[in-house]
Amino acid sequence: LSRITLLPLPGLTSTLQQWLQQDWETAINNLNQYFQYSRQFIPVLAAVNRVLSQFPEAEIIYRVSRLAENPSDWQLLKYASAKLFSFTDSQIRLDTPARAAAAGFWYLHQQDTEKAETAFAVVRSLAYGEEMYSLAQTLHRFSQAATFNSIASLEVAPIAAEPSLRPQTWQAISSLNRVIAEVALVQRSDSQETRKLALKRIIRELRDIIDQQAANLPLAEKALILSIAQKWKTCCSSSL
Repeated sequence: LSRITLLPLPGLTSTLQQWLQQDWETAINNLNQYFQYSRQFIPVLAAVNRVLSQFPEAEIIYRVSRLAENPSDWQLLKYASAKLFSFTDSQIRLDTPARAAAAGFWYLHQQDTEKAETAFAVVRSLAYGEEMYSLAQTLHRFSQAATFNSIASLEVAPIAAEPSLRPQTWQAISSLNRVIAEVALVQRSDSQETRKLALKRIIRELRDIIDQQAANLPLAEKALILSIAQKWKTCCSSSL
């Protein structure tokens, strides 16, 4: 195409569908570039939805996770589960594994952890389903903690076994687990020196997430994790 056109082009959906069926990963990259250039949203969405519905259930979460890796438009994830032109999230459907998985990643990106947890619960029995459900559940719990006492009262999260779908996210969660343990130490220690050293370790751990780990975090949950780390850092810095 030599120009941007919003009108669906004849036969385009079938062509895009063939690309996706032949090589999902390469085709997603091509689709992202094509969409940025042409803005052909409806044919791209139709092709993605058709091919997703054809994959075995065991592959669904992995396939959707690749779609959520670096989408040219996050609306692709939303409308892989919602009716087209439904402008509120109330129209998002969880009635098939593909729709539920797409909704889960969309809600993570929207930082709506409670709805992400609900969506991933639908596909909990599928490959990577338990991992994504646990991840959403953990981030929901952590995102609710906004005070020193509430952080200290959190239980550390179980970490998914390797090989996992989101190793960088679990690395960040492990760092947040260490923060929880250190905050609990500060609360129960009578030694001013012990508390001071623990607080310094807490700030160092949270800075590592914000300044170092952030570059490798998956986009779907990156903003959410950084929000948690920044909120906890602000909270703990005031205790120094």
